Amino acid sequence: MWSWQPSPASSGLGLTQLPAGSLMGVTAQPVSRWRTRNWRVSVTAVTLAGAIARLVGDRDSIAWDEVYLYSWVHGKGFGQMMHLVAVKEKTPPLGFVLAWISDQLGSSPSLIRIPSLIAGVALIPLVAALGRRLGGQRTGLVAALLVAVSPFLVFYSVEARSYSLTVALCTASTLLLVRALKDGRRADWAAYSLLAALALMSHYTAFAVLAGQALWALAAFPRNRKSILLSQAGPVLAAVIWLPWLKQQVDNSSDELHRIAAISPLDFGNVSAIIGHSLVGHPLTSIARLPGQWGLGLVLVGVAIAAVALVVDRVRGRAPREPMGRPNIWLLVVLALAPLALALGVSLQPGQSMLLARNLITAVPAAALLVATLLASRGKAVLLISAGLVTTGLALGTVIELRDVQRPATGAAADAIASRWKPGDRVIDLCCLSGGDGPLGTALALQLTKGPRASLTVLSRGGDSAYAASLKTNGRVFIVGYQLPRASAPIFYAPPKAWATRFHRTWAREWPGLVKTVAWEFSQR
Repeated sequence: MWSWQPSPASSGLGLTQLPAGSLMGVTAQPVSRWRTRNWRVSVTAVTLAGAIARLVGDRDSIAWDEVYLYSWVHGKGFGQMMHLVAVKEKTPPLGFVLAWISDQLGSSPSLIRIPSLIAGVALIPLVAALGRRLGGQRTGLVAALLVAVSPFLVFYSVEARSYSLTVALCTASTLLLVRALKDGRRADWAAYSLLAALALMSHYTAFAVLAGQALWALAAFPRNRKSILLSQAGPVLAAVIWLPWLKQQVDNSSDELHRIAAISPLDFGNVSAIIGHSLVGHPLTSIARLPGQWGLGLVLVGVAIAAVALVVDRVRGRAPREPMGRPNIWLLVVLALAPLALALGVSLQPGQSMLLARNLITAVPAAALLVATLLASRGKAVLLISAGLVTTGLALGTVIELRDVQRPATGAAADAIASRWKPGDRVIDLCCLSGGDGPLGTALALQLTKGPRASLTVLSRGGDSAYAASLKTNGRVFIVGYQLPRASAPIFYAPPKAWATRFHRTWAREWPGLVKTVAWEFSQR
């Protein structure tokens, strides 16, 4: 555990090395083996709790962008998959490569989530280790707790796309950069360079974090300029290798940025919304719904208590319990702001926007560490109260997410239909919310058994063909639809008017979630 302050008289790394907990020449007592062992046990327990939350979330059916990822990797050879990613996708290939490997393990579509789940769980001890090295054991443990119960990070740990992978690789690269600057070992510099390359090849938003790391290191450690610059060879080489396919992906990204601009243009409301969603909420629903007034209130009160205690201690001249060196604080500030700066910079371009909460995910660990630094720097009573309130507020959001804000329950709907379906029956799925315009048709199609899948019709309006087909076979028609929050009725819930007199509803089921999934059975009169 180390923190640093520049010193003109220093040698070696060019900086004076101080034990963790040091600030302005005040040195904390060494940490005992007993406390270190207890810290490791605590981090392990927090990691297990975070893993359980993520595994509960993994019960959701794959949905939306996950359907596209599945279509690029399932049943494809490695070369075919890479070609599809290069010409049709807008993100680099690492996440797809790992999803392709995971897909080879079995037939379940949810296998493509394995890399994200592993990365999401690994992020917890990574943040703990980074916090311990920058500030101390309390800082690392509190930060790990915040990451473990963050509803935003729990959601993306169960998202097959590479967001969780990217944030874990960025955090690991930051940890290795800090260690390399402390020890100066070539192995650490090489490992940092490799992880930085992997982060960049997982998602282009990693560029903001990697650039922030490099600029901070050059400013805080000028005598290590050569090692810092040489370590950039990894991400630069990765970008050069991927360069032949980069232009096509940039074009694909441009189309995406135009679509985002239509729903989330650059204004104060959208900027504040994505910041709030990434810190305490969920990427696809309002903060009023998740974590709700109680959850948000607990988080704000907890932070306020620690902030007031900080001011009081400063007035009384009390030193922080676990101070963090100023260069370390600047590192976290840079890493927390760099992704937002990238999103704002792109969104300044006419007709383009990056203002989606998911594009700030790489900032969340640094933000958690900054909050943990505030909470851990006060006395034990303040720490327990403030950290307890913040953690409880975030945990309330995660409970709401896992209980009420799941992805569309296409798997449950498919199972229910399969238990009732008979030859001659037809199945209709509304495509607009389930990836129906993707290569595989719909998320429902991935879950249905062979017979119902063969009778599936994907429709966004009308349904005459399916009803007509069922009349020829004397069968029934099953419809799966989606009801949006605050909507009075499902999007698609009854036979077309021309057929309404010949069919009546004989069965219905619904499943709660981010959008309510509803299924109906219509039989001939």
